[in-house]
Amino acid sequence: MITAVTGANGHLARNTFDHLLKHANPQDLIAIVRNAKNAAWFHELGVTVRIADYDQPASLEAAFAGVNRLLFISGTDLANLQTQHANVVAAARRAEIGHLFATSIANADHSPAILAPVHRETEAAIRATGLPFTIFRLNWFTENYVAAAQRAQQTGTLVTSVGTKHPARAITESAWSNQVASASRADYAAGIATALLADDQAGRIYEFSGDVAWTYRELGQAIAEVIGRRVMVQPIDPDALVSILTGFGVPDIEARLQARLDVDVMEGAAGMVSPDLSTLIGRPTTPLVDGLRAALATPALVAQG
Repeated sequence: MITAVTGANGHLARNTFDHLLKHANPQDLIAIVRNAKNAAWFHELGVTVRIADYDQPASLEAAFAGVNRLLFISGTDLANLQTQHANVVAAARRAEIGHLFATSIANADHSPAILAPVHRETEAAIRATGLPFTIFRLNWFTENYVAAAQRAQQTGTLVTSVGTKHPARAITESAWSNQVASASRADYAAGIATALLADDQAGRIYEFSGDVAWTYRELGQAIAEVIGRRVMVQPIDPDALVSILTGFGVPDIEARLQARLDVDVMEGAAGMVSPDLSTLIGRPTTPLVDGLRAALATPALVAQG
């Protein structure tokens, strides 16, 4: 049974391989990467490496040849995400993958998040292939807040647009507004790996989240506990947040995305709590403060490629 993982140099994929290698023969695993120079880790473990690019359909089909189970990890190139996802799904169909596993966004059917339409379209394309499939709808990652914690360590302030009014649009409140049910990358990877190693996964759609939805006040408290200093939560409008983030050296496009994600949180895109993840991994998900502490203590992995 050959299992392949796309975007294998990325953080989520590396964590997923950590779990897979505890139970699977390395010779039965394939790491599909865009950049071979960062693949030494896989070679050392005896994992086969194949090169493919989401922008190059022919490379994808070649990389998928002979694969029984494929884990398709969503791309990160926001400007080209729709085309890239379509390329991967079409290549999986042509390669006649035995079972297609894919990551998606939390509550994809109804999410107000900016990326939700692309993921809804991708899920529909996956269903249309006729291949057996499993979809992992992932809520926010605790690791998304590492940079905010590092800035708070310098300034004593957690700046956020959550809790402010967006000047360009009315915010639609939901039961999950202003809350985030995040889980750690290791938690998500454990859930994904568990499903990849199981035999009864066809047609399953998992809603993966942390066990607890927290507010930004609670995020500030968690960061304060981890960094050992008082943290003030400062709500500011999205344009001001972009200016502050770019002042810290964050690229403009990333700063604007962060501001938009805060708007998504206000609309309830990240607050839904589901038991799917903790049930699958057989333990509670990692609490926010513990996830932040572990992330801040861990050297960054190479970027996805």
